[in-house]
Amino acid sequence: MSTFGKELIQSAKEARAFARGEADGKAFRVRVPQEVDVRALRAKLDMTQAAFADRFGFDVSAVRDWEQKRRQPDRSARVLLTVIDHSPDVVDAALRSAHSSSGRRAATGTRTARAGRSASKASRPAGRSAKASARN
Repeated sequence: MSTFGKELIQSAKEARAFARGEADGKAFRVRVPQEVDVRALRAKLDMTQAAFADRFGFDVSAVRDWEQKRRQPDRSARVLLTVIDHSPDVVDAALRSAHSSSGRRAATGTRTARAGRSASKASRPAGRSAKASARN
């Protein structure tokens, strides 16, 4: 087993102990891998660069640069890539849930704003412009 694999297993054991309340939270330390083989991860998921980027919220040019070793994923991207490698469906579900809940908030806010405009129009006397109402 690779060093990365051993570190990932050790990290998972520590996380499980922490979640069960068996570990000292102050001593818990996350280990972020220094390198992630993005091409191998994408191949494992049998996805194109564009599909991988779309599914997990990456820019396709970043995925291409990571695979061609022109750039290295930053720390937070390596964390996400590690979680994707372990549980891609969980990441997908979390991103879909976040997307759908933000869409509901935006739609609700739009309806509220429209309702507010309608109410302000209704409160103006008939035949008077908004500027005339604001002056009085």
